[in-house]
Amino acid sequence: MSECIIARQPIFDINLKIYGYELLFRRISMDNSSAFDPDEATSSVLVNGMFLIGLQELTRGKPAFVNFSRKMLINDVMTFLPNKDIAIEVLETVEPDETCLLACKRLKEAGYKIVLDDFVYHTKFDPFIAIADIIKVDFLLSSPTECRALPKRFQERKDLIFLAEKVESYDQYAQAMKWGYSLFQGYFFCKPVVLNTRDIQGNRLVYFQLLKELNDPLVGFDQLERIIQRDVSLSYKILKYVNSAAMGIRTKINSVRQALTMLGKQNMEKFVTLVLLKGLSADKPNELLITAIIRGRFAELIAARLRLRGQTSTAFLIGMLSLADALLDRTMEKFLSELPLSDDIVAALLRKPSVLTSILEMVIAYEQGNWEVYETYCRKLNITSGEVNNMYMDAVIWELNIEH
Repeated sequence: MSECIIARQPIFDINLKIYGYELLFRRISMDNSSAFDPDEATSSVLVNGMFLIGLQELTRGKPAFVNFSRKMLINDVMTFLPNKDIAIEVLETVEPDETCLLACKRLKEAGYKIVLDDFVYHTKFDPFIAIADIIKVDFLLSSPTECRALPKRFQERKDLIFLAEKVESYDQYAQAMKWGYSLFQGYFFCKPVVLNTRDIQGNRLVYFQLLKELNDPLVGFDQLERIIQRDVSLSYKILKYVNSAAMGIRTKINSVRQALTMLGKQNMEKFVTLVLLKGLSADKPNELLITAIIRGRFAELIAARLRLRGQTSTAFLIGMLSLADALLDRTMEKFLSELPLSDDIVAALLRKPSVLTSILEMVIAYEQGNWEVYETYCRKLNITSGEVNNMYMDAVIWELNIEH
């Protein structure tokens, strides 16, 4: 018996807008007696993604990049899915024999994008390249010389797009652009660009000051209301979030006082922090805030499952603030020194051992498809993969409801 868990990894265009998401999956065997079957895992992703979760919700209406083995390609299993929703990643292990080439040509003629995954050039792959739409190059496995050479080799193919994957820093992202790559995948966008002389300026300073007051344990309810009401835009955003589908409140909320009363102090802190981080992230890729929100909700749901009474809101803040260094382009230590956060939050964000730290580590491992680390934390927290998978999907959909 087995189950399949699904995560997603964003793919950016040259302007750091979302182009699509690669669906990462892992089959979890209940008895550990059978080998990993990529065909079964891909089928599970498609069935779960399309029918149980909804591909539109999972990928925000952007194309889903899905790995395909030889067997999946030649069986034409894709024809029941709209071609605009799927980009077919041909695994690097697939040989370009006549049967596979014919299958890929049929799929391309049907309107599906053909993507060559983890590509390393060899002349035998020329027939695949001739019909490919996108070539993915792994920046960790390939040398800088190889990464630079591929776009140059095929520069006459104006229709061929090069995707740099495993990009782990903004320097790599900038270098890849210079070499001719126009799509990018990796967690470079979650890293801060720390400049020693940089300070927080303009509206970002106002938001940061509000965030400091919000996290002061001595701040009172009336004081927080006055803070919010100083900024018309902030008041509007709070009302919008409270009235969103994610809150499930049937009565229309029309005043800040009413919103704060309805939320209660813990939820109020959570949602105000969410709004303020959105203000602080104005010059960052939107996906960075999306990731922070999903981390927060994901961590909150796990804490609730573990029955950590009184700490679910803390878990939410830890998940959200785990990307504060990237949002503010300063080290986490610097960020934490400037806010009066609780010891539990500080310890988790500095990765000091605690149950909240374990939740954060599991959230990040799941998000990035680091399955071995993720499974270690599942065992440590005594929680099943199926439960965590459902909570991750709930967090993804919850974030989407907040946006709308």
